[in-house]
Amino acid sequence: MSAATPAPAAPRPPAHPPTLPVPRTMAPQHYGRTGKAAGMPTQKQAEDKKPSVNKGRIGAYMTPEEASRVRAAYQNGWLQDNSGSFSDFLKSVIIEAVDKLEREKNNGNEWPPVTAGAVRVVTHQQIADKRRAAAED
Repeated sequence: MSAATPAPAAPRPPAHPPTLPVPRTMAPQHYGRTGKAAGMPTQKQAEDKKPSVNKGRIGAYMTPEEASRVRAAYQNGWLQDNSGSFSDFLKSVIIEAVDKLEREKNNGNEWPPVTAGAVRVVTHQQIADKRRAAAED
C-alpha cells in the first residue's frame, strides 16, 4: 500500500446486538384445566371480583441455625404425619403454643384480639410500666 491509499476500515459492529431470548421471571399463569394462559380480566370481571383478604402475616427473627432447625423439623418430622405447606406447619406450631398459653394463663379462654402494630416489645413495655409506677408514687 502506498502512503496515499487509506487502510481498509475495520468492520463496524451491528447497530443492535442480536436478540437473545428474554428469561422468564414468572411461570405462565393458568386457570383450571384448560391449560390456556390467563388473560387480563374484563371490566365486568374486575368489578365482580371480591376484595382480597389480608392473610395476617406474622414474622419472626431467628438465627440461621434456628431457622435451619425449624426447616428440618418441618421436613423430617411434621411432614411424616401431616401434609401441607411450610406456612401450614408454622401456623399449627404457633396456634398450639397459643392454645397452651390460653389454657395456662387465661383459664382456656381466648384473649381479646390485638391489632397488627400494637404489640410492644417486652423491654419497651417494662420501661413504660416502670415510668407509670414511678409517676403514680
